[in-house]
Amino acid sequence: MVLNIPNALFRTEQLFAPSPEDGEVLARFGLRDIYSLDQYTTRTGLTSPGTVTERDPLGSGQAWTNMANATASDNAYATATISSSAYIRLWDVVLVSTVSQISNHKQSTKEIGTDDELMNLGSSSDLWGATTLTPTLINNSGFGVEIAYINLATYTKQLNCTNFGFSVPTWAEIKGIKVRIEHSISGNDIQVDHVQMEVYYY
Repeated sequence: MVLNIPNALFRTEQLFAPSPEDGEVLARFGLRDIYSLDQYTTRTGLTSPGTVTERDPLGSGQAWTNMANATASDNAYATATISSSAYIRLWDVVLVSTVSQISNHKQSTKEIGTDDELMNLGSSSDLWGATTLTPTLINNSGFGVEIAYINLATYTKQLNCTNFGFSVPTWAEIKGIKVRIEHSISGNDIQVDHVQMEVYYY
């Protein structure tokens, strides 16, 4: 069966021209499962947190200093001192909502070097195993990401990054989340220069 849907239903000139408005129309007419929505995916763009604090759910993590420095890529760092510079790696990255962890935990086996480097986790189609990702949750100031590091002997507290200021439309369906971290080490110090998040939706 071929559906003949008049272009007048859509606000763009072509039926498949990607725009958030067309995605809304598809949702209203129940057509999400008929058309491929990859071309309707919208992204928030990489966004910085407005608030950075620390949490210590395991009770013995190494503390962070200058945490607000993780809100911009400017060679000013949020810093945690760990017992040794040997095999420091990103140990835990998890989505949070009002300090409750709501997703699967991601990590990396790559040893962090002395030069600033970017690490991307997640993608446009990765929901992190979370089942509660709605526009209302993501737009809330308590939504964000926590990150922690480890070496062979000690680990850091969770660097809690929230208040991203997202304004995802309430009609949207969340498709994926990407987290980007810019970090390095200096001696025994873990240095986080910038944490960003990007939300994909249609």
